[in-house]
Amino acid sequence: MINLLPLKNKKERNREFLRRLIVVLGLGFFFLALVEIVLLLALSSLADYYSGNINEQLLFVKKFAETKSLAKTETEIQNLNDLMAVFQENEKKIYLVSGGILEVLKVLPPGQVKINSFLFDALEGKKTSLKLSLEGRADTRKGLMDFVEDLKSEKYFKDIKLPISSLLTEKDVNFSLMLEL
Repeated sequence: MINLLPLKNKKERNREFLRRLIVVLGLGFFFLALVEIVLLLALSSLADYYSGNINEQLLFVKKFAETKSLAKTETEIQNLNDLMAVFQENEKKIYLVSGGILEVLKVLPPGQVKINSFLFDALEGKKTSLKLSLEGRADTRKGLMDFVEDLKSEKYFKDIKLPISSLLTEKDVNFSLMLEL
């Protein structure tokens, strides 16, 4: 077919054709991009859902594994309970030796009697009794005897032993006492 249109009209027609082609292609790319965005949003939300579901499944598997080892845990708890029972039995046998020191310090006459050392030990042959050995120096024999009498009046001590050798000198008496708690 022969095109009898003038050259000017042919150029306008070609320009109109190109303009329409560009508009159609532009709209096609725009809608294609819009569809891709919608699909990516859907895939993103789906991925989030599945990742949350996977995390829940992992937690479930971990809890299940923990319940499988429950028997082992129960055995360990029973062993710990047995150990605690042993500690509680031994706790009943503990004596507070600090009370003995406090009682001695309560009746200690200031300036007359000085304590140089304390020694705690179990009494030989008696597992339930403790002894507190004191060594020190008294200014006078009378001051030492008053101190021993004050200790005997305390209910905390069962027995008080003062060797005779501690009473040989009248002044600057070095002594050692054995107190049974």
